Amino acid sequence: MAGDCHRLLQFIEDHMAECDSLSRAYGLYHIARCVDRADGRNQRSWMVRALEGHRVLAALVADLHSSIEQDDALTPAAFSGAVWAVAKLLTEGGLGGHLEAQLVDRVADAVRRRLHKLTPRQLTTLLWSLSKLPRPLTDVFTDSARWMAEAPASFWEGCEPRSIAQLLAIYAALPSQHVHNTAFIDVLVARLRGRASGADFHTLSTAVFALSRLGKRDHVIFKEVADAVMEREMADMSVKDLSRVMVAYSCGAHPKNLPQGFADRLADCIRRDFGRLDCRGLCNAVWTFSKMVPFDHPFFRQLSVFLCGSPQLFRHFEAPDVSQMVLVYANVEAMSLDQDTENQLFALLNRSVRLQLKWLDIQALVDTLWGLSRVRKGLRDHHLFAELVQHIEGREGKLSNRQLCRLLSALANVEGCVSERSIARVKEAVKGRLGSMGGRELQMVAGALVRLRVRDDDMLMEVQGRERQMRTDKKG
Repeated sequence: MAGDCHRLLQFIEDHMAECDSLSRAYGLYHIARCVDRADGRNQRSWMVRALEGHRVLAALVADLHSSIEQDDALTPAAFSGAVWAVAKLLTEGGLGGHLEAQLVDRVADAVRRRLHKLTPRQLTTLLWSLSKLPRPLTDVFTDSARWMAEAPASFWEGCEPRSIAQLLAIYAALPSQHVHNTAFIDVLVARLRGRASGADFHTLSTAVFALSRLGKRDHVIFKEVADAVMEREMADMSVKDLSRVMVAYSCGAHPKNLPQGFADRLADCIRRDFGRLDCRGLCNAVWTFSKMVPFDHPFFRQLSVFLCGSPQLFRHFEAPDVSQMVLVYANVEAMSLDQDTENQLFALLNRSVRLQLKWLDIQALVDTLWGLSRVRKGLRDHHLFAELVQHIEGREGKLSNRQLCRLLSALANVEGCVSERSIARVKEAVKGRLGSMGGRELQMVAGALVRLRVRDDDMLMEVQGRERQMRTDKKG
């Protein structure tokens, strides 16, 4: 592959004088393709170093500077390929000093001028390329979103579901401030409806995953995708697509809106071979099915046995994954596990929490403490509770009202494992927030105060009074 790149550079140099702007744009594209197809990181790094400062690359980029200012110098396809090449080479570091901020700005302006000439597929390639640049080009994405929202029907003729899914994925991956006008999402969703049965697994998983990240819970699309998935052999789905489907349906669709048997089919596909999934995939599976099936579903029992038989996995769970696992397994009593499996599983979970303790953020610390405090006493690690509380102390002000209530509830569950000073500190923080709490939060506080051995009747009366007033106001 490195030899191909060298020969390509030599060929372009030998024929540079004969090449017009269109040919040079394609030359830049094929150089980037060589880098993209390089075998392994070492070969890619070698190629990138060889490109840095190369006179041919400098000449091609200089020509792109001028050609993108001329609307007719490049065809939409050539322009799309050249922008992809710029993004690819910049991402890999191969453009070095050739790519100034001025070129990026010119590319952005040229994209906006050409929007009406592009096909959906070309626009997808361009936006994907620009999303990889280190400097965000908010105006381009905003203008493109506006164009898609208002584009004539002719623009969408022949647009494949794959392009629609990719467009959704591009905007889903952008920071939220880049997506001001969401009307285009409705347009994309409307174009996708009724076409799920003809799309491949990758397109289906990309679409629902993107919609869930965008907060667009379109029940029609989610049901159509679920129906399409049900019609095929789920075992043919790649691990990445399977993980995306799990994440999407855990937060993007209510189980009542899914076809009968969808959750069971998905569970069967996963539990045939848990070993296909990495640590993140296993955590996604646990979280997904906690939302889709009862905790006494055979899936949880079989996964728990698999986890206990693979203790080495717990060394590789990352901090957010550990916290998520704990929250689900807080419901272990409903999972119908035998006592040996429960004991072994929580010994592994507790050890994993301890390994990730310093990487857990404040919210994950509280969630983990709250989850572990809800299991039976025989599964609890009192020393771990003390360590978790120690990491939380002094940071209560960073918690949301709900998290603060969870913290007090957890401390009430494990009161004997933590100091009275720690409990008093959290109670004071809660007391200062009572005026801004909702009904469910006040219920959590009242329940925690009742369970504490050292009663605070004045605070309990205040909380109960606020609850009654809230119910009265609601009736009125």
